[in-house]
Amino acid sequence: EDFSTGYEQASKGEPVRLPYKTDSFQAWARELSSYANRPEAASDEVYWKQVEQAKAEAAPLPKDFAYKDSLNADSEVLTVEW
Repeated sequence: EDFSTGYEQASKGEPVRLPYKTDSFQAWARELSSYANRPEAASDEVYWKQVEQAKAEAAPLPKDFAYKDSLNADSEVLTVEW
């Protein structure tokens, strides 16, 4: 997103101004862990286990046809340099 924003600004002849730095991945992971380990998380766990159970019992969506072979032949490699 930042590359796109900077590119659009530069292509319009404007100075490139990116948004302020956000929190690091480490800070995000620490806060997420703290949130997950709070006492109220036990009720969240019960809810999500019920959701997973309902998902497991749901009928699978119908398919037009099933692939039995690898789809690797349908892929390609795209290399982009900035």
